[in-house]
Amino acid sequence: MRHPTYVINLKNRIDRLNHIVNEFSRFREFDLKIFPAIKDENGALGLFKSFKTIVNDAQDLGLEYVIICEDDHLFTADFDLNLLNKYIEIGIQANIDLLLGGPSNIHDLIFVNDDLLWISGFTGLQFTIVFRSFYHVLTDYIMPSNTAFDLELGKLSNNIFCFYPPFSEQKYFGYSDVTEKNNQINVKDYFEQSRKKMDYFYLLSNYYSNLQT
Repeated sequence: MRHPTYVINLKNRIDRLNHIVNEFSRFREFDLKIFPAIKDENGALGLFKSFKTIVNDAQDLGLEYVIICEDDHLFTADFDLNLLNKYIEIGIQANIDLLLGGPSNIHDLIFVNDDLLWISGFTGLQFTIVFRSFYHVLTDYIMPSNTAFDLELGKLSNNIFCFYPPFSEQKYFGYSDVTEKNNQINVKDYFEQSRKKMDYFYLLSNYYSNLQT
């Protein structure tokens, strides 16, 4: 199975381009395309426009799903290709809207099983699988200029899931073209806190499951 994969990259960010090409070079299973990022004074709005254009392309091509990555995506040691393939197939059959490789923050979560959790309210779009059931929502949506795209997605769907353990985080380049506040913060800290929250709820979920058996 070769996965249709688009990477959003500003043409002047050669450091990020080199990183992401190298990151995916280890896996032949991804059909990688570099998508020239749509520029906007509001970086979040530019990201949304890029997502929307890619989803339009996926819809025109009749794709069941498309993987959309930001150019700072970084595979962690937890990446499991077999698990990715499994849940993409499940996502197609179950009409999942979005499946995340790893969020930088989660508001609410429920474990579906040991590998997958349902989430509500999140940040982090560096590795996002968009399924056909959600194409029309994105193509019809007009995003307000003063909002964050990832937070808006949580309002547009209650059918969003995430891998556990997460296999994607963001490489820190010392700046962000999308989120201004991340210019002063190492985003790795966000992902560490998000992972701790998942781990805590995983243990909690297992504890109460054992009480019921």
